[in-house]
Amino acid sequence: MMHPAIKGVAMKTARKFSVAVAVATLFLAGTSAGETVFVDFEDLPRGANVTGLGTVHPNLNIETIHGTDTPVVVETGYGVDGAGPANPFAYAAPNTIQPWIPNNCLDDANGSTVQVSSFEPVDEPTAKGFADVESRNTDTPQELKFTFGGRKVTRFEILMTDYGDFNFGPDHHGDNDTAPKPYHEVGLFAAADPTAEHHDVYDYGDPGDGELLVASDVLSYYTDTVPNPTLWGTNPDPTTWSGNLFVEGDACAAPHGPDLTEEKPGHIHLSVEYPDGLGVVYLLAPHGADPHVAFDDIVMDLLCGKCDGKVTALTLRYLGTAAAEVVVVQKKDGNEVFRGIVDPSVDDTFSFVGTWKKGTLGTEIKVYVDGVFNVQIHTSCSQPIGPGMVFGDFYIVEGQSRNGGYLCPPEPDGCKDGDSDSDSDSNSDSGKEGDKDSDSDSGKECKGDSDSDSDSDSDSDSDSDSDSDSGKKKDE
Repeated sequence: MMHPAIKGVAMKTARKFSVAVAVATLFLAGTSAGETVFVDFEDLPRGANVTGLGTVHPNLNIETIHGTDTPVVVETGYGVDGAGPANPFAYAAPNTIQPWIPNNCLDDANGSTVQVSSFEPVDEPTAKGFADVESRNTDTPQELKFTFGGRKVTRFEILMTDYGDFNFGPDHHGDNDTAPKPYHEVGLFAAADPTAEHHDVYDYGDPGDGELLVASDVLSYYTDTVPNPTLWGTNPDPTTWSGNLFVEGDACAAPHGPDLTEEKPGHIHLSVEYPDGLGVVYLLAPHGADPHVAFDDIVMDLLCGKCDGKVTALTLRYLGTAAAEVVVVQKKDGNEVFRGIVDPSVDDTFSFVGTWKKGTLGTEIKVYVDGVFNVQIHTSCSQPIGPGMVFGDFYIVEGQSRNGGYLCPPEPDGCKDGDSDSDSDSNSDSGKEGDKDSDSDSGKECKGDSDSDSDSDSDSDSDSDSDSDSGKKKDE
């Protein structure tokens, strides 16, 4: 969709989230439609490279489409023009103050704009974002690619700062014509297919271009053909132009929320939505260029569903402080689905998949640390399970269920449900390590969880394996 401030279409919904850490998962009230993640860059050092899956979030990979490898963290008040990643400079703001202050008016972890008063500020709070400084230093448009580690997102949003007050540089294909351009177009272009290339989502004029585009949010306008333009408008007729891009294209002087319809190019949120899920999002500047910009405040709604048909895969984070041997065992058949040394100083996460019926983990798994039982996790979908939950010394990072796909975060009320898993204790381990094969809970179910998995007992293990929850449903 076109940005409402420029194209006058329907207002986009508010997208600010207050968080206390650089990456936070927000639990959604009601029936979950997605896992909302807010990504800022406050905990990363100035100059840190942000490319690669997992660098800023486990489900976000940031790349450039020009082959550069320098999208790096920039910080308000710090940076030297033309410097490398160790001291990155994306833009200067506000335009009315000299000496100019690098990277000014980025957002902090709460989504609030931070404006500092001097270069290398002392005793002032700062904020961080990121920019492709190599493209910026060569006056090439900053164009980016975002993918999600095999996941899909129903919404993707990013803040772009300081666009529009500088009109210099080649168009997308780098034709070496650095003259100021009369027409500008920059925005998000997205496809459901994660393998789509940038020409699959934008029509550059070649056959097949743009055929995979399913969502876009575009800022487009006409302006003066001078390095620092002033008047601008959506009509090519200059007599219809108004405003002043030297102000409205400035990161500090441009209007800042909360009404997103009042945003101008200098501080603008670009957002794309697609209910079936986006596999790749491109930030492109096909026409015109202001390479002296930065980005911040990424919001993603990761596509997910409620647990249904038993859990098939989990990624856990070990919360211990020292390396330990971790063993995960399916309770139903005793099969080990993971055994390995997990060292928090190297990588505290590990993943495994089920080998029980239909590729599931069965109804429960047991986790051991250095040979000692640590915790039992219910995996039949009849009790809450999802990202953000902690069981013993383990935090659930991600999971999947057989029918529901990737797991949404659990309901915040943590209600228990009526799981009538009448599984006979065929392995005669009753009473060991908290083991109880017959889960005849009579409490209420979590919202909408019927979990009627009537799996036939094809392996003749005396296990009925029928999760026919009999409790009342809550607020379905």
